[in-house]
Amino acid sequence: MNSKNEAFRFYLGEDNKIKYEFYDINQSLVDEFLVSEDKIISFSIDIDINDRIHLIYLNNEGKIFYYLYSSNKWAKKILTQLDIKSNYYNHLNLKLNKDKVHIFFSFSNLINRKVWTIQHLIGTKGNWEKMN
Repeated sequence: MNSKNEAFRFYLGEDNKIKYEFYDINQSLVDEFLVSEDKIISFSIDIDINDRIHLIYLNNEGKIFYYLYSSNKWAKKILTQLDIKSNYYNHLNLKLNKDKVHIFFSFSNLINRKVWTIQHLIGTKGNWEKMN
């Protein structure tokens, strides 16, 4: 819910595509939208104090996309390409902290799923930094 009491409900459809519903201040459904044609493995969203929606997702080709919804428009950027043929990815999570976007996910090798690594990406004003 944003500062105007408008609500957004994001969900993964049966076709594995991210969709969202927009509700007005009376919580009446206004419309339903498709975010991307990509087939999605996992996604995470957050909204900042300026009512901008931040969304990340991992598609079935192993790409992590970052979307920013501001002024009724989506801007998108590919952040990284993951090796989904050799690794299993889980727990994709986006968190906002002041002016920084934090993205976390874990991965393990498909051969040995007992060892997991946590990956941390930090975005500040369009610049992304990888942390381990």
